[in-house]
Amino acid sequence: MRLQRMADEAARAGRLPPVEFLNFSSIGRQTRRQRRVYETYGVQFDLDAVMLPLYPDAPVYPKPAAKPPRPQQQVADSIETTFLGDFYLTYGRQYLRRRATRFLGWPNWSRPGPERLRDPVAIARGLIEAELVRRIRSDGRAVIIMPLLRPLHGVATDADRAVIAAVAAEFADDPCIRVLDTLPGLDGKITPDETVMPWDNHPDAEVHALYADTLFPLLLPMLVDPGACRAAHPA
Repeated sequence: MRLQRMADEAARAGRLPPVEFLNFSSIGRQTRRQRRVYETYGVQFDLDAVMLPLYPDAPVYPKPAAKPPRPQQQVADSIETTFLGDFYLTYGRQYLRRRATRFLGWPNWSRPGPERLRDPVAIARGLIEAELVRRIRSDGRAVIIMPLLRPLHGVATDADRAVIAAVAAEFADDPCIRVLDTLPGLDGKITPDETVMPWDNHPDAEVHALYADTLFPLLLPMLVDPGACRAAHPA
């Protein structure tokens, strides 16, 4: 991992104490699974901080009324890595619905969902789960939120900036919750063809390298004393 190599070089040069990065991300493990990933894996490690990605262009929809879990959701939750379950919920169900609609001639069988939210505050709260952030802080760990742009949306818009500002305002009262100023290093530097696969929006290795090069200088002041927030966690 590029961030780890950069931290190791800085430690050898005497600029940092030894720092270890642990990566729990995976294609198919969506950001809506962050809480489960933290509660399943993150709590098993003696972490000083947890880094959460923020994709300001990601669509957020109104939360539906609470219902019993659907069978496919139960199947997804039963898969330890959640990759196959998430892939089915995200892509497979939509594909099967379109195929069945076309085969059976039911043009109205697949109804459009609710319109995505437009309010920056509502979007911010949908992208970064406040309950998860509070849980991490109650464990005595800092929270670092990383706004990231993706290949199919490589130029930041005013709406993106409004969402990022709303996230920062949401947690402004806690100095151990930090929203990094990543846009100057990313805006306009990612092209639509820098994806893992042509039909996908996951960034390729070059974009991940750009992420690391942008993040490391912003993380450097925090890495000098990575455990500073352990004594400052809320009661």
